[in-house]
Amino acid sequence: MSAIFQSSPIGIVVSRLADGGILDVNDAALHLFRYARDDVMGRRAVADLAAYVDPAQRVEMAARLREHGSVHNFPIRYRTHNGKSIVLEVSGSVIEIHGEPCLLALLVDVTDRTRSEEIVRQLAYYDPLTNLANRLLLSDQLTQSMLAGKRNGQYGAVLFVDLDNFKSVNDEHGHEAG
Repeated sequence: MSAIFQSSPIGIVVSRLADGGILDVNDAALHLFRYARDDVMGRRAVADLAAYVDPAQRVEMAARLREHGSVHNFPIRYRTHNGKSIVLEVSGSVIEIHGEPCLLALLVDVTDRTRSEEIVRQLAYYDPLTNLANRLLLSDQLTQSMLAGKRNGQYGAVLFVDLDNFKSVNDEHGHEAG
């Protein structure tokens, strides 16, 4: 079991539930956080290492653990030892070791996937030239606003200006003028 734990490509951290003290961590987790084993053993979890970019995420994950006994693919933004921001999906379960409740956390780096999703979202909802919201985002936000207005008994108005032949302005005077 020790060989499986240490050779896993997925980061694994085992910590006490009561105080968050790290009991064991594998090499993949050390690599994710850019820490040496001596830097983390016995420390009070990742929180002691000032690794949470948004501490509210830790609070939310802890609440889910208390309520369900586990979390699955919970995204948390961490700061590595060298200050780089990464996004990890955490899956964890409460387990018992020598009669003491502990947390077994599996960590997968999804930083690149998160960046790719943001690029796709940007391309889907914003004009690449002006970075203004496009019709798809307008339609989505308008629908949400109308539903909220209906629920709250509030009303609003939208002014839509459609400029014909705008391409010729851009072509003749340049995109900055347009």
